[in-house]
Amino acid sequence: MKKKVTIITENLYGGGVQRILQIICNHFDYERYNLTVYSVMEDIPRPPFYPSQIHYKYIFNALKQEYNIVKRIWIKIKNKWKLFVYYHCTPKMFYQLFINEKTDVAIAFIEGYATRIVAGFPKDTKRIAWLHTDLENNPWTNVAFRNMNDEQKSYNNMDCIVCVSNVVQNILEKKYIIKTKTQIIYNPIDRERIIKLANKKNETPYYFSIKSNRIISIGALINIKGYERLIKIAKRLVIDNYQFELLILGKGPQKIYLENLIKENNLTTHVQLIGYQNNPYPFLQAADIYVCSSYAEGYNTAITEALILGKAVVSTECSGVKEQLGENNDYGICTQNSEEDLYEGIKKMLNPNTLSYYTRKAQERGQIFTLEKSMSKIYNLIED
Repeated sequence: MKKKVTIITENLYGGGVQRILQIICNHFDYERYNLTVYSVMEDIPRPPFYPSQIHYKYIFNALKQEYNIVKRIWIKIKNKWKLFVYYHCTPKMFYQLFINEKTDVAIAFIEGYATRIVAGFPKDTKRIAWLHTDLENNPWTNVAFRNMNDEQKSYNNMDCIVCVSNVVQNILEKKYIIKTKTQIIYNPIDRERIIKLANKKNETPYYFSIKSNRIISIGALINIKGYERLIKIAKRLVIDNYQFELLILGKGPQKIYLENLIKENNLTTHVQLIGYQNNPYPFLQAADIYVCSSYAEGYNTAITEALILGKAVVSTECSGVKEQLGENNDYGICTQNSEEDLYEGIKKMLNPNTLSYYTRKAQERGQIFTLEKSMSKIYNLIED
């Protein structure tokens, strides 16, 4: 008899966590398992991002434009009722009222709301939390819990906590008294799929206007990604007479602010916001340098993808980066997490000899990432 696995995530699209979930769903062993995926907010699991084998459910209804006024009011009432129960009742009661279905394994695939919901599953369910971020420098989960004790209790209601890097694990255990066992599973990466999609240039307009020093960054347009300081660094590089072009791929609440910042600094010929791309890999393939300017990460998937495509990497020091680039800048440049140090790191990478060296090292490093090893660890986690 197949084992039933339930994964709860916040949403289906939009960032690195969602790309990792898509990889897992597309390579899951459906001969052994029945997989149900819940998103906190209603969405549509479209192919090829999600396979037809998954059972999809959601918790909060989306307000769609085609709904009439009566239906929209009814949905708002339902959502407010669920939200009231979420914040004012126990996770167990939330589970009983809005999920209440038997499963063998329940996985909160992202910290925050999903974690508190999975904490309410029955004790005869194996409950797993999956932690993708540095909770010290990016404590966004505060909005999902009533207080720190509530969050700590949710983690201690789990049977296992998966951390995506050593730093994420260390910070979790430093911030909270964790009685639950923890383990590290690096994000699974589908190397062959990335290479295949990267070569589909006909699907994506080619935005770079220069032939060298093409820089790219991929991520949500939110403060934690550090794009404001990256744009300020671009201004300094222009003043220093460096020839380069920077593309930033992603969507988010800072879009208008960053667009205005680019215009105010007369950077429209050097910096472009391209928006969210279903297939970002042709852009990454066309670039020379990948930059991560984040203040905090859990394990930056885009860095791994850049290495797979043989792109030189410059990154601020966040959790997971030294595990990707080596402790001593072996496979890329990891700088201190400040604007000045990132500026110096990018300047160094713009030297042709340095760029050539780290391009070779990225190609070497990109060979170690295999999907099979990560998926095997996930199956062991489910079966253990």
